[in-house]
Amino acid sequence: MDIIKITGAAVVLMSSFMLGMYFVVVNKTRIKNLADIDETWRTISAEIRFQSGSLPEIFKRFASHEYSFGIKALYKDVYENMVVDSEKAAFDIIWRESVRNNASKSCFLREDEEFLMQFGNMPVHLDIQTQTDFVNHMISILDDRIKKAQDKTDSQCRIYRCMGIAAGVFLVLVLI
Repeated sequence: MDIIKITGAAVVLMSSFMLGMYFVVVNKTRIKNLADIDETWRTISAEIRFQSGSLPEIFKRFASHEYSFGIKALYKDVYENMVVDSEKAAFDIIWRESVRNNASKSCFLREDEEFLMQFGNMPVHLDIQTQTDFVNHMISILDDRIKKAQDKTDSQCRIYRCMGIAAGVFLVLVLI
């Protein structure tokens, strides 16, 4: 009987610790995905500046790059919709729909999703300087968001781990 209690207590402690670790991993994945978006936007800015390719070509390359599944799916979706629906829908509509459809695959918060949708407002019909200025402005905002998310995650990671263990200890005490 004591062995069953000890085993049960160990399982409860381990599972509550793992739940705390799950939240840590979700937060770190979110930051990684935001950093991937930042990298892609920097590439887009450089590609526009040097006129190295069209947006669909750039998005196609991102879709085959070594980004996380959600980021690759986002750019693949944008690329396919731009090629197929280029006459039917504007870039902003295609971008917003793709973000809406793929944000859940990337551990993004609702506020991240809303921010990412703003990238669809890029003035693709205007001159190169205006486009790069817009992208660079979005990058600077994204950099601030990443920094705040990292600071918040650093403090919350300790809390999640401690709360996971504390919840497990509490459940063990209640169940015994």
